[in-house]
Amino acid sequence: MNCILIGAGHSHLCMIRDCHEPLRKNLTLISPHQYSYYSGMIPGWIAGHYGLDELRIDLAEWLPQKGLEWIQSSVTQLDVYKKIIHHSSGQISYDIASLNTGIISDLRVGDNKFFEKKQFTLKNWLPVKPIEDFVERCDFWLKNLNNEIDKVEEYKIVIVGSGLAAIELFCAIAIRIYATHIKSKVKIIWITADKNIATELPLKAQLWIKYTCEKLSIIWRDNFRIQNIEPIGDSELIFISNHGETITAHFGIGAVGGHISSNFLTPLAHSANPKRWLVKDTLQSVSNPSVFAVGDCAFINGHPLPMSGVHAVRQAKTLRKNIDAQLNGRPLISHNASEHALKLVTLGEKKAIAAKWGICTRNKFAWYWKRWIDQRYMKSFK
Repeated sequence: MNCILIGAGHSHLCMIRDCHEPLRKNLTLISPHQYSYYSGMIPGWIAGHYGLDELRIDLAEWLPQKGLEWIQSSVTQLDVYKKIIHHSSGQISYDIASLNTGIISDLRVGDNKFFEKKQFTLKNWLPVKPIEDFVERCDFWLKNLNNEIDKVEEYKIVIVGSGLAAIELFCAIAIRIYATHIKSKVKIIWITADKNIATELPLKAQLWIKYTCEKLSIIWRDNFRIQNIEPIGDSELIFISNHGETITAHFGIGAVGGHISSNFLTPLAHSANPKRWLVKDTLQSVSNPSVFAVGDCAFINGHPLPMSGVHAVRQAKTLRKNIDAQLNGRPLISHNASEHALKLVTLGEKKAIAAKWGICTRNKFAWYWKRWIDQRYMKSFK
């Protein structure tokens, strides 16, 4: 029997790292990208604290060391009835399939889906997900950023999103830019659909974020629900709200929620949240026990968790044990999903917020604590 791992996300990589050799012989990974990026270190890379090699795993080098076959290809269809995975280089049959594909950033207003594909055609708009595309395009933008800023009187950047990803990104971008340019030369605009920000953090931490926003001269535009984004010539974008308000910028980043690729949307993927695969506490699809889903692309029935790398890493152990059990005819175990996870939010400069159980602090120690955790995680793949 074989198991095909679709996607090189945190859950799959941690599972491969920790599994025993007999199980590895039954595994094959399909991913179109040579590098898998650790999302927790991306803001630090943008701020200039890390080099790109410090936050990525080279699959071409690492997977052969683990004895795994790697198919460098994009999955185009998952046929759960015939148990066949179609990909850009051919097809492969499976006994068990596991999805750890992440999500695609998705800006919508109600049932308006106009932006689902359009966002990838705009030259100056950068969705955070898929993460591999984001890092590659962001790297190109950062390398040319100083030249772009020098071309105009005032360079404007828009970051969209009310969650922790958006907050860490605008802090990191501000620190990087202000290291070489005066604040009057650059305007960073933070757009949120309402006044609620970082709702997973205590109120005290939310107030710290607002203070940091003011300290970094970030312009916060709340209650700006985006209805459309259009290009202005070849170098600018115009953001239009559902009330007709407009904001222009030279570059925009979308750090918003998302959905799984339409390549994986089957009748078996239906869930209370139709953008993700509905799975049982064993991490199996509720409709097909031969399909597992983990990470951001999965939605645990009755116990939904926020999209987070922490939860993806925690799911790896349960996934490893259950795939091994299913391949060998043993009973499966339930994933012990805890909603309480330490949250470490970097604020650009070498300070961070640490929060858990409603308690929070903000200082340099939290930043160094996060750095230690992140670097220890990456060293486990070396």
